[in-house]
Amino acid sequence: MAGIRILRGLKADLPILKDGEPALCTDTEELFVGTEDKGNIQITIPSASLITKGKVQLSNATDSTDEIKAATPKAVKAAYDRGSAGVTAAATAQTRADQAFQSASDGKTAIAAAITGMGQAAAANETFTQLATKISKISTDSNVVVGEVLSGKTFYQGGTKKTGTMPNRAGDTSSLSTVVSGTTIKLLPSAGYRDGVDDFVTLTDLNFIESNIKDGVALHGLTGTYVAKRYAIVSVEGLPGQYTYTITGINFFPTLAFLYYPGSVGIQYNSSYYGSAGDGCHISSVGPAYYFVNGFGVSSRPIATIGNKTGTSCTVTISSSQGGQVTVGSTGTLYLFE
Repeated sequence: MAGIRILRGLKADLPILKDGEPALCTDTEELFVGTEDKGNIQITIPSASLITKGKVQLSNATDSTDEIKAATPKAVKAAYDRGSAGVTAAATAQTRADQAFQSASDGKTAIAAAITGMGQAAAANETFTQLATKISKISTDSNVVVGEVLSGKTFYQGGTKKTGTMPNRAGDTSSLSTVVSGTTIKLLPSAGYRDGVDDFVTLTDLNFIESNIKDGVALHGLTGTYVAKRYAIVSVEGLPGQYTYTITGINFFPTLAFLYYPGSVGIQYNSSYYGSAGDGCHISSVGPAYYFVNGFGVSSRPIATIGNKTGTSCTVTISSSQGGQVTVGSTGTLYLFE
């Protein structure tokens, strides 16, 4: 079978073609065919469209919206590659979405369990809005007030953040008042927070010292040093001529004596009465150190000398710088002081 020959050349050199003979102008890319009656006629191929067959221009574009061009294999492959990448990305996105959904579901389950644990009914199938509303109601049953929370510390009540106002009583604070109940001293503290480490409620009394507490007695951490002075009261007979008395039944050594006669006759010394009925007489145990009594001169005052301390007894001798004896008219009382 013979092939079809097509003449090729420049359009300017195009000859008169024979009937049915084709020719291609290489410079204009026009195709002509010879006819018996019309000479050379140009064969025109219309551009292709969605409804008309024809020639098309090839394109490598993958983002064009042109409807009269045809995609090359290269463009097709690029689109395919991008489509494959899109499928992979979509699959990854779906996986992540599934994971996010599961995480959200698990999170709602955990939140619902936490709310339930705080005394409010909640379920995992509720919406986040519903769960949020229930969270705000968790502390609605709280009965604490700001005065019961340490100053500066915060808490939530009924979904509202609040700050405590209770004073911090760190260190020592003075008691507001005290009450004695039997052997117990009750101290009333001021209101506030105390951590129990170095916080003390104090009561200060300047008389609370060792020297005011009986010797050897421990009182609230203090051991007393005070020793009370002892004394004895002895009834003596004021017989004529008697001026030395022996005192028995005492457990200390007197350093001071006081003789008192309340009768109708005062103390007689050297034939003279000193004082009226009911007067007393201070008597020193230290040498001739006299005391002034009832306006009489001190040189004529009687004194007492205390001695002969043996076991539980001692003697008291009444005398004077002028010598002589003391005569009394009634029973008197002798006071002895340690």
